Amino acid sequence: MARKTLPVVFAIPGKGKKTVSEFKTFIEKHGAQPEQVLEVVCDMSPPFLSGVKDEFPKANVTVDWFHVVQLFTRAVDEVRKEERKHSDMPKALRWAVLKNAESPMTDKQAQALLDLEQYELETAKAWRVKEKLRWIREAKTTQAARWRLTNFIKFTLDEIRKFRCFRARKKSSSHLRKALGENSSTLDFDLY
Repeated sequence: MARKTLPVVFAIPGKGKKTVSEFKTFIEKHGAQPEQVLEVVCDMSPPFLSGVKDEFPKANVTVDWFHVVQLFTRAVDEVRKEERKHSDMPKALRWAVLKNAESPMTDKQAQALLDLEQYELETAKAWRVKEKLRWIREAKTTQAARWRLTNFIKFTLDEIRKFRCFRARKKSSSHLRKALGENSSTLDFDLY
């Protein structure tokens, strides 16, 4: 949104059905109809999404970029936390994978990221998915963005399928470890 060059039309505290309902009332008072609202850009708050669906039935919902990136960044961190339980990882890796590849990093973070890229850890795959998401946004044309989005979806689905296998292996290994006894060191995870 070009808030620096375009005025804000409506602002109110909160985010939920009531906020959306109050916006609907506002536009009706100014001569617009809810059916004329064709697109709403918002976060993924369930009450907010529900309000948009109820109040603006013809509107398509576009999740704003910040929240999409936030979702993927959280997923990368969850994968890293899970994998860290079973693999040695430098502490600097946490902040390195949460940043964008072009963001300023400490020497330790940059080295941790370089090391990560050398291995087939799930954290590396999750980080690559997040970075590929950013790659879509850098497209210069609609056609290029569509092509990048198609490639992103294929790449991501392939990685998610592999991660599901990792989680299934981890879960079954965990059950087997319990069956063998907590002190069993005969069972290790194959994360590579």
